[in-house]
Amino acid sequence: MKFLSVSTIAVAALLAGSSAQAADMYSSVTGADMLQILTEAGYSGTLGKDNEGDPMITGQIEGYKYTLFFYRCNKQQNPEPCLDLQFHSSFTNDTNVNYAALNAYNRDNRFGQAFFATNGLNFGFDQSAP
Repeated sequence: MKFLSVSTIAVAALLAGSSAQAADMYSSVTGADMLQILTEAGYSGTLGKDNEGDPMITGQIEGYKYTLFFYRCNKQQNPEPCLDLQFHSSFTNDTNVNYAALNAYNRDNRFGQAFFATNGLNFGFDQSAP
């Protein structure tokens, strides 16, 4: 399924860490730090803010648009470190993925969730800091 290969690339980018810090574990991350990690891994992105004022990164991976949302951010610090990330992207269902395949994917993937929407096939990845 096309959406799985794209989501796998995005998930790998989120979890990899930068080349200089590949062995480090993050308990929180700022928007600027996450953008640097993505850039060093070869992915494009633009840092902005969501409606709540939290960091948000938008970009493309292999031509597919994505948004990386940040949650549980410490607004008392500048830049604000955030504890949770959520990857989101939408795809057209041009390969006719069915409900059985979607349900199997959701059952077998702890941190990923795919669902049908009126405007296409959506995939989300939620990675909370330990």
